[in-house]
Amino acid sequence: MQKVIYFDLDGTILDVWNRYWQVHFILSKRANLKPIHFAKYRRLKRQRFDEYTYFKKVFSKEKYLKLKRSLLEELVYLKLDSPDNRVMAVIEKISKGRKIGLLTYRRSRRNLLAQLENCGIIGYFNPVININPAESDKKSYLKLKASVYLGDTQDDIKDAKEANVVAVGCSWGL
Repeated sequence: MQKVIYFDLDGTILDVWNRYWQVHFILSKRANLKPIHFAKYRRLKRQRFDEYTYFKKVFSKEKYLKLKRSLLEELVYLKLDSPDNRVMAVIEKISKGRKIGLLTYRRSRRNLLAQLENCGIIGYFNPVININPAESDKKSYLKLKASVYLGDTQDDIKDAKEANVVAVGCSWGL
């Protein structure tokens, strides 16, 4: 059985900064807080800023996470994402000789597939695996099915290494 080269989606293939900032903006308005300017928000996120600290006087951690997760997966905000053309050029080349899959944390499979269709990239990936982070982790799936995993976070790299899979990190994501 040929193992699959898996890609993470958010931050690795898709530029998600506008979506994440828009959700921050909406949550700030709901909390009667001044939103962090986009450039500063991006810089803080890249420095692993825990965004909840900005909202902790207004929302419980549970409520904040529930609101944020819900907004991040709404189609109206998913439409703000766009594929990185440089990454797509690499995927196009790799896909001619290998099986490429997508392994990402998403709760709504329907919205994930709609987003991939809207971005025009659904045809590159088979299988498309969405994992609910509350129920499972990427590591166990990678152990069984993957030969390589490309991601944009330290957690992605850690998961791949712990699964004994070749890890490739990119620096342009979250």
